[in-house]
Amino acid sequence: MKSKILSVALSGFFFIGHAMADDFVPKKLSDVIKEYPHTVSVRDYGAFPNDGKDDTLSICKAISENLKNNGTRIVFEAGKYQIDPKGGFVAEILGADRIMLDGCGAVLISSSRGGIFPITGSKNITIANFNFDTNPLPFAVVRVLSAGQGYFDAEIQNGYEFCRSPVRAINAYDPNTNSLIKGFDLYQLQSNKPAEDLGNGKMRVYANAIPPVGMYVVLRYEVYGEGVVRMGGSENIRLYNLSLYSHAGMGIYAENSKNIQLDNIYVGIPKESARAMSITADATHFNVCRGNLYVMNSSFSRMGDDAMNVHQMYWILAEPPSGKKIKIKFGRKGLFCPHLAPMESETVEFGAQDNWLRPEETRKVISKRIDSNTQTIELELDSPMPVDTAVGTPISIREANVRLFVNNCESYGNRARGFLIQTRNYALIENCLFKDNTMMPILIENDNNYWFEGAGTSNLVIRNCRFINANTWGYSTAAICARASVSAGTPKIGGVHDNITIENCTFQNCGNNPINLSDTEEIKLVNNKIE
Repeated sequence: MKSKILSVALSGFFFIGHAMADDFVPKKLSDVIKEYPHTVSVRDYGAFPNDGKDDTLSICKAISENLKNNGTRIVFEAGKYQIDPKGGFVAEILGADRIMLDGCGAVLISSSRGGIFPITGSKNITIANFNFDTNPLPFAVVRVLSAGQGYFDAEIQNGYEFCRSPVRAINAYDPNTNSLIKGFDLYQLQSNKPAEDLGNGKMRVYANAIPPVGMYVVLRYEVYGEGVVRMGGSENIRLYNLSLYSHAGMGIYAENSKNIQLDNIYVGIPKESARAMSITADATHFNVCRGNLYVMNSSFSRMGDDAMNVHQMYWILAEPPSGKKIKIKFGRKGLFCPHLAPMESETVEFGAQDNWLRPEETRKVISKRIDSNTQTIELELDSPMPVDTAVGTPISIREANVRLFVNNCESYGNRARGFLIQTRNYALIENCLFKDNTMMPILIENDNNYWFEGAGTSNLVIRNCRFINANTWGYSTAAICARASVSAGTPKIGGVHDNITIENCTFQNCGNNPINLSDTEEIKLVNNKIE
């Protein structure tokens, strides 16, 4: 049976009652562009396409000098622009309101690692009609020639270049199918020793695990770099018609931001290209975001990690509660991220003694105090937390559960999962295609073990989706999987996720049991088919 992604009109979203909770709804680009009546061109600041010159400073000047001009559309021209983020970024959209970047089909080619357009503390921002690429690529295909103690020598294949930096990930590769394959998957490499150029197209790679001699592998020189578009502390952001062919890091990353629309985003290799992969990490990633999130009419393929990850971060109780005051610390070890903490007037959630991961208690935050020395945050609550609440109890933020709407998208041929869903508000995934995912196409996750990404999922509907060749690496038998990853000693009696509906979905070559929902209560399976 031939697969086809169904088209759904924008108005289809409006029938969902949850979408009406906020006035941020999907808009067509032709309507949004009217909100930016003033036009300036990067050409007026010295950025010209196809001249082979570095346009970074000119683009940065065009943007920075117009950030306070509300309603301005900054336009490019079709053609190639050379940019060099130098490990930082090209141009930051900082503290702006109603600014649009319109690429008009421009191709921005980055010569070094770093982000392109970070959006910080801004609102009503639109970015549209760009193509992003890199030269040189942030990865290389090599064939292993020999192995030593803690290193191996390899031959660089045509079309790729040596990079004198530590290799951050190594994946087995099949040159005949031009795809990453099961057999060797070394992720987040611990070695910090730079690779060495041995001359004549050969290089030495230092690693804590060595692939077999004769194996072809993809070396990633970066995994978690800055996003092409990175949103922080921003709201009402719309991205249209963006193609991300290559990048050292995330594609589109958002944290602590509210109300986001992605429409017609392509993450994948250029047409007629023989590249081994596209970007080195997630295509899209949404961390501690709020409001409505729409991902529409988009395609994500051949990334080094997931197509989409939606979650918040767990904080944990650092000391026994003292009346209305509690101290919390960041769940993920080694990190302290006060900007991701609960805001004043927001609501914290935490579980009961028999299940720390199912929010049953809530408290309103009256005030907070950050202590950088102890890396803790003191919260004053509207009423005392129960005195027997245990140290280590995960704390989540009720408002940091987006209303998620994913429509008419596809995920295929990437290393890792398709969509990771962790939101307790409302989520709808419909009319999507998942094909040749190496791991679970949809993972409903809760992590109180390593990543500390939470906080469970409720009110999720997956309907009219098609799954083909799920879990090609065989790590799981399910196309749709729900689970909870917990640290030792975490009480977890009963479900963590609840109210999950899977309806009118088709599974082809996804095993006899393509749906595996553990740690989940209130499951509805309606009219699904296994082919």
